[in-house]
Amino acid sequence: MSDTFKWKKIDKDFEEATVNNVRFIRPIGSNPINLYCSKCKVLISSIEDVEEMKKNNKCYTCSNNY
Repeated sequence: MSDTFKWKKIDKDFEEATVNNVRFIRPIGSNPINLYCSKCKVLISSIEDVEEMKKNNKCYTCSNNY
């Protein structure tokens, strides 16, 4: 989710944004990851990819190959 949305604080722990009549809620200060690998530009598709994106900003395959 892009940070270009207007997030509004709804309480001390959470904020919300509405996009196309869909309401999104996230913890304040959350750091979302990209949906695609910064190295190979392939969409993230597994738990392993997500964990590697959190650590290295690369998918699992790129982390092992580069």
